[in-house]
Amino acid sequence: MMIKTGFEQAMEIAVKMKNQFIFDMAKMEGNTATFEQVETIAEGISVGGLTVGEVEQVAGITKGWNRMLDMVKHKTFAVTKDTACYLNRLIAANENYNGLGGFRVRGVRITGTGYIPPRASELDQCWKTMMETLENFPADTQAMYLYMSMARNQFFGDGNKRTALTMMNGLLIANGYAPVTVSRKENSEYRRILINYYEHPENNQDAFFAFLTKKQKDILTYWGYEEEMTNWEVAPTKEMDTDANVVRTKKIEREHSIDDVK
Repeated sequence: MMIKTGFEQAMEIAVKMKNQFIFDMAKMEGNTATFEQVETIAEGISVGGLTVGEVEQVAGITKGWNRMLDMVKHKTFAVTKDTACYLNRLIAANENYNGLGGFRVRGVRITGTGYIPPRASELDQCWKTMMETLENFPADTQAMYLYMSMARNQFFGDGNKRTALTMMNGLLIANGYAPVTVSRKENSEYRRILINYYEHPENNQDAFFAFLTKKQKDILTYWGYEEEMTNWEVAPTKEMDTDANVVRTKKIEREHSIDDVK
């Protein structure tokens, strides 16, 4: 089970660690941008040394993350097909040529596995089934299952994992849970767990839940989180080392109270 911090704290982490989340999502796609280059692109400034596609990919992730946070802040975020399609259009505008703006209209394949995602004609029913299943879980598990199911069904022609991660984090933050990211150092473990879930979801769901829960705890450890919810740290300005739980930022302690806004 994930640790609930309250809405304000979850939003603070999401906003101040924005560039970390963008960087990690880009690295998940094999983007060669450095953390500093991601910071620059996220500010709307062009950089050299990257392909046009890499710059556009980082810019798309930035647009999706910023829009999700804006929706959560104004309490307009909802787990709907329209929301998912809208965020995917922002995130993968320059990569998705298979039904951009909606669910894909053709079949897709996933490298590294024999698993074949549902046909395009089956996606609306897959979404309906997913939404019905979500009702069986508490809020934090709903968010994790949403991510896993969206990734497995491959609702979009491209940008599926990025869109699913953005949707999961929107649901987590809206319910007062700190967001989740997967660092580049954990990509191999993440991909192994993901492929296992693609191929045998019934046998690997709990392992996927455990992995994502650990990733959230890494974020909270990085922020100096304690269960009493007191001593917090200012957000980092450089890439975080989630494996070593290294905090490269000046510690400024201040009091926070629990805000259980949902």
